[in-house]
Amino acid sequence: MRKLLLGFIGFLLIGNPLYGQRKEIFRAFEDSFIPLHHEILNERNAVIRYQKNEKLLKRVEDALKLRNSINYGFDSVKTISILTSPDKKVRVVTWFLIAESGTHEHFGFVQAYSSEEGHYVVYPLTDCWQRIINPTTQVLTSETWFGALYTQIIQTKDDDKTYYTLLG
Repeated sequence: MRKLLLGFIGFLLIGNPLYGQRKEIFRAFEDSFIPLHHEILNERNAVIRYQKNEKLLKRVEDALKLRNSINYGFDSVKTISILTSPDKKVRVVTWFLIAESGTHEHFGFVQAYSSEEGHYVVYPLTDCWQRIINPTTQVLTSETWFGALYTQIIQTKDDDKTYYTLLG
């Protein structure tokens, strides 16, 4: 019993600081997303706008690749859509920038749990809306994504399969 108690106290002493440190890392990422996306939205120079967007892409991807990132909500980020399914198996992160033509270009990632690999995998989304003819009949992938800013994720089950519907 004494060993069990000492083990539990050791876990608390070692585990809690690690959790706190990880939470601080996620908060730092979150705090960097907000001003960077505002800069992107307000930047008049297209070259600088895309350079800043590349920075944001890298930061979001780095954050999503961290262990346990699915458990951090990034709740203070308001201009980037961050949706997590109720079962925490899928997270979709999307945002846009305004191109020189006045159209929106969308960017994002899907973070999904892979039972084969035993961890979350991050898939970058490539907006191909301009090349997709008749998108309502197409089967698309992360490389051929019809870009959107998603506002809701709906999880449904049919027999043993789980489906996710995105509204955007």
